[in-house]
Amino acid sequence: MKRRKMVSLLLAAAMTAGVLNGCGGSGETSGITDAKSTEAAVAESGGKEKGESTIVMEITNDPSSLQPSTINQQAFMEQRMNYYERLFEWDYNGEVSPLLVKDYEWVDELHLKITLYDNIATHTGKNLTTEDVKFSLEYAKNSAEFARHTTNIDYDHIEITDDYTMIIPILQQNVLFWNDITRIDIVSKADFEESKDQMITTPIGTGPYKVTGYTPGVEVVLEKNEDYWNAGQTEIQQRNVDRIIYKFIPEEAQRTISLESGDVDFVYDPPLTELEGLMNSSDYDVLEVKTSSTPSLYFNSSDGSVCSNKELRQAISCAIDNTAIVAAVYKGFAHPACSVVTPNNPEWNDDLETSDPYAFDLEKAKSYLAEAGFEPGQLKLRLATDDVSTHKAAAEIIQAYLQQIGIEVEISIFDAGSYNTLLTQKDTWDMQINEYTTKGSILFFFGNQVNRNKNIRGFWDDDEFQNILAEALKDGDDEKVSKLVSIFMENIPIYPLMNKTNYYVYRKGIENVRTKDDYIVFPGDVTYTEEASSWLYN
Repeated sequence: MKRRKMVSLLLAAAMTAGVLNGCGGSGETSGITDAKSTEAAVAESGGKEKGESTIVMEITNDPSSLQPSTINQQAFMEQRMNYYERLFEWDYNGEVSPLLVKDYEWVDELHLKITLYDNIATHTGKNLTTEDVKFSLEYAKNSAEFARHTTNIDYDHIEITDDYTMIIPILQQNVLFWNDITRIDIVSKADFEESKDQMITTPIGTGPYKVTGYTPGVEVVLEKNEDYWNAGQTEIQQRNVDRIIYKFIPEEAQRTISLESGDVDFVYDPPLTELEGLMNSSDYDVLEVKTSSTPSLYFNSSDGSVCSNKELRQAISCAIDNTAIVAAVYKGFAHPACSVVTPNNPEWNDDLETSDPYAFDLEKAKSYLAEAGFEPGQLKLRLATDDVSTHKAAAEIIQAYLQQIGIEVEISIFDAGSYNTLLTQKDTWDMQINEYTTKGSILFFFGNQVNRNKNIRGFWDDDEFQNILAEALKDGDDEKVSKLVSIFMENIPIYPLMNKTNYYVYRKGIENVRTKDDYIVFPGDVTYTEEASSWLYN
């Protein structure tokens, strides 16, 4: 089977005519290693029969809806990609590769021709066609959280040639096109319309696993898709375990308890206070992944908002000690941010460490506050955060630091399900703790979160920035990107706090653990060794 990959990350995905070349795939591996297979070992010891292997994964919260292209939360991403698939995906090499697409070419710089595999079957047995792709693209366009990934699609001129071939036109060249297309879940229109609740609790996709149970607030249960259309054809989308259970565990302490008691086998978000002990334990392995995920302080810069004052934003930024937050909240398991650019971006250079314009300086913060026109004790600001423990702890530290320059802060805590709606509300917050992630260039972040043609989180809308951004998105020019960074840091509409490192803790017997897309581990793709036989079939 031909599996062509797009070389490099976003900026090298040039929107030029012609077909990109790549490499072929290989057969699906068993996922079982050692001289004796796990299943054989279990059978000999009187364990459960083949076909009943189960891994239990911890995720932090219930996304509240399992609909396609609807909830853009990490906890949803961690499980939905097992049952929903996309036209293209971010693979294990950090590149964009075809998934549902068999063949593609740029007819010209604005028209992408794709051909689907003709044997793609949904979990109900329906054949997936280009009409379903069109439906899925249109559905994403109307999604509050995914519409930003569709703004460059020319919907009025989508052309369907036949059941498996279509042309997706775009409005202009854009280096972020490939990322946008990897965000959108593709489902059958008929399956969606036949669903009793539009797939809120009963998702139906084309992936290697299908949802067989969903208990809100408790868990999602996935079973191997025995009729998976892509079985045995690639090294990805494997089904090396028969059942995957994602348990929602919002309480940090309970995650470790659940791991140690055997209630879960894999923890996505271990408590940082217990991480060193887990690392030193002979019972578990730990995967460390440095990421570009950046918890940040988002300012409400909308017209009329107190934080639309640039000097006030600068004062607040100088008043916060990122190093102290990393030490107190992340126990040193993170990198204090010193720029909107992260160490994972190609724009990064080590000089940024010593040239942070907002390095902790209370006197400088007080000077900015005076320039902003405020006296100590004059301001009371509203700081919003979700119920993630590290975010709540960071909010309290920020509250204490701002008190030192005479700014009172009132903290409001929201549940995960309602928190993202704050991003569109101008009157309910002054600051909020949220996160951004970049893939490849920092242009990814600017194009997705600071782009008036797509999405502006925090409502900072600067004409000079937007004009340069519009041009940079066409060609990824380094000088333009550098100028964008400079303007952003001068205005600081979002103040980066730290760059996260992810730690995944799991029981012995799991190997070949890797992450792809948004730092996600796919349980079906990992290898289960004989050592896993003591728990995999219990």
